[in-house]
Amino acid sequence: MIDILFFPNGNTAVFETNQQIPALQKSWLVLFAEFLESKNIDPSSANITLPNGDKAKLFKTINGYNWKIITK
Repeated sequence: MIDILFFPNGNTAVFETNQQIPALQKSWLVLFAEFLESKNIDPSSANITLPNGDKAKLFKTINGYNWKIITK
């Protein structure tokens, strides 16, 4: 069985038998950006509010999407 932790800052941690699995630890914000793009929606145009009230902005890089926290 694996354990999955979702953090309010958009990150994910995945463990199996108390060992981290980095290959499965893709940010849930990046996963959602990829989903939006698959629906022909520009993720960088989205207004994102994190669970703690912070605002986040998605942006595209040469390696795919990334994100940063912006002011509340």
